[in-house]
Amino acid sequence: MGPVIRAALLAGLLAAPGAAAAQTVIDLPGPPLRARVTLDPALAADPGLQGFLRAEAAETVAMWQDLARDRGGPWWLVVTDRATHLSARYASVLRRTEAGTGSAPGMVALEGLTVERGTGRLLRLDAFLAGPEGGRALAAIAEALATRIAEEAHGGKPSAQWRARIRAATRPDLAVLGNFTLESAADPARVDAIAFHFGSGEVAPGPVSIRIPATVFARGLAPAVRPVFALP
Repeated sequence: MGPVIRAALLAGLLAAPGAAAAQTVIDLPGPPLRARVTLDPALAADPGLQGFLRAEAAETVAMWQDLARDRGGPWWLVVTDRATHLSARYASVLRRTEAGTGSAPGMVALEGLTVERGTGRLLRLDAFLAGPEGGRALAAIAEALATRIAEEAHGGKPSAQWRARIRAATRPDLAVLGNFTLESAADPARVDAIAFHFGSGEVAPGPVSIRIPATVFARGLAPAVRPVFALP
């Protein structure tokens, strides 16, 4: 979601969502860069989230404009932000950025952002997992993630090269497993999974998102966050 997260913008994430249609917040016709940034209805309805995400996207667009001027065009960029979980306590957003030149297929980057609304704090997995059981839950997540990437992105038979990339991308390390979003349950105030995201070429030729059900890591959930998760 960009390398720099501004405290002033994060403060806007404390606002509660309303209702609206999807909204295009940046639309550049080019040249040298044709760019469009769109927020889904839930994000478009939330003034704090909308302002934060638009500012972050504007930085991305400016970077690609510089690149298009330096390398020549035509270049194109499409950024789409989708809420995966919005509640009074948390805001979780997935940003899909696709960029390319001419008519060639673009490369896709996926970036997850999860924020605690009450503080504006960016969250890692250790905000949800705690103690020795939390460490074991992190290992269980990593194992399930590697297995599901192999199955869903490679038909269960990744090549040796892809197996090595999958292993590197799913090590049970908080820094490695940092690109995630909370996924809403049938009750939108609760969470039934955590999804992990990988851009083109990271663990497969194309982008990959894998949901890990809360049952996989339930025993490691911190007591304070356990009620947020929809568990059997």
